[in-house]
Amino acid sequence: MTKNGYSISDLERMTGIKAHTIRIWEKRYGIIEPCRTETNIRYYSDNELKKLLNISILNNSGVKISQIAELSEHQINDRVVQLISSRQESEELIESMLHATLELNSTQFNKTITTAVITHGFENAFSKVFFPFYEKMRIHWLTGVINAAQQHFADSILRQKLIVALDSLIMPPDPNGKRFIIFLPEGHYNELCMLFFAYLIRKTGHKIIYLGQSVTLNSLNNVAGIKEPDALITTFTAPMSSCEAEKYMQELCRQFHQPIYLSQLHEGQLQAEYPFNVKVIKTMEDFKADLLMRFPL
Repeated sequence: MTKNGYSISDLERMTGIKAHTIRIWEKRYGIIEPCRTETNIRYYSDNELKKLLNISILNNSGVKISQIAELSEHQINDRVVQLISSRQESEELIESMLHATLELNSTQFNKTITTAVITHGFENAFSKVFFPFYEKMRIHWLTGVINAAQQHFADSILRQKLIVALDSLIMPPDPNGKRFIIFLPEGHYNELCMLFFAYLIRKTGHKIIYLGQSVTLNSLNNVAGIKEPDALITTFTAPMSSCEAEKYMQELCRQFHQPIYLSQLHEGQLQAEYPFNVKVIKTMEDFKADLLMRFPL
């Protein structure tokens, strides 16, 4: 991608459609229309990329390009939504990500991420596609289908996407915003879920102190002594028993009396009893509703 937009090679890489084919479609059917720089270099906008991705979905599903060319952009979008719904598209995207992970195919992996975001929106893509993908990948790792290198491959790409999205939220926090400390307990390292919560909280106008992986209780207390939090958010990503989880949360609640959010977005989470100030998050909607109720701006 250039500073002006996407080159035709970018479109080829992100949609899987050959540059030669794109040029033919462009010339014969006028399906997409490039922009030009002052020096007459062709480039394509985000809208053209999204349109071409939708066209690719329809074409790969057997709809002739001549038929697609007769549709308006709105009709193309509607056809894609209908097609995706009828085929349980989320599951297909998850399977596509798993296949790309097994093959270490970054082009396919990134293309599937783009399709998921365009289809569902950034936030819903995580709850409907990326987190279920992660659960399946975890199971495959436990059964030996996916190895550590393949898992790190998927981790690094999704983590990078979230960091870019988080950095893009350049608006200053609301003056009345509350402060959230976000962290993983000692010995826990998969921070994808916590990065997503950091994104959601910053987007609502609240303040975040993101501590990341494997944070000891002593370190957590040191940070809280400098910047007292209004709430804490954490999750468990390493194998542990219900007894261990309960013991850890009891100690955390003994040291912090603020609301503590414990994410259990993934399937198969622990069935444990937690202290009264622990709010277990099972869905994003659950978290957003509680955030608005407890910390209105």
